[in-house]
Amino acid sequence: MRFELEHLESYDDEALLSELRRVAALIPTPNITRDQFTALAKVHSSTLDKRFGGWRKALEAAGLGQRFDTSGSRKNREEVLVAIKATAEKLQKDVLTLGEFEVHSGINSGPVRRIFGTWKNALAAADLVQSALGKRYTDEECFENMLSVWTHHGRPPQHDEMNESPSVVGSKA
Repeated sequence: MRFELEHLESYDDEALLSELRRVAALIPTPNITRDQFTALAKVHSSTLDKRFGGWRKALEAAGLGQRFDTSGSRKNREEVLVAIKATAEKLQKDVLTLGEFEVHSGINSGPVRRIFGTWKNALAAADLVQSALGKRYTDEECFENMLSVWTHHGRPPQHDEMNESPSVVGSKA
């Protein structure tokens, strides 16, 4: 294992820009947010904000202006729908979570909630299926699921088997 300092040796403009470029190469998403940068960098994003007059200006000074996160900018309904569909297609999924959308599209939940009210409404408008994560199941659904798993195994199911096929309700429901 190689020893590496947790902070920069120098805090001049070129060292800060070099660190920004280094971290940018590690971030796979099209946009770089302050939080993503701070999580991986040896310097806090606020240092770049102060030195260069803002996050966008810091990215531009490093030659990374195209990776500025514009998700806070006003998006219309059509732009958000196109982004949802494009993200689902990119991930080759019919079921898309809001977290996956935010990570892979560069658009945060703000415009989605402002335009559609809920993520469920946004998915319906994009003709996609909502993830079952966080879904509340009725007692009847839980008992039917347990019966299905019991019948499959021919015995009462063990706790971990409730998270495997043919179970459709997790063990923590």
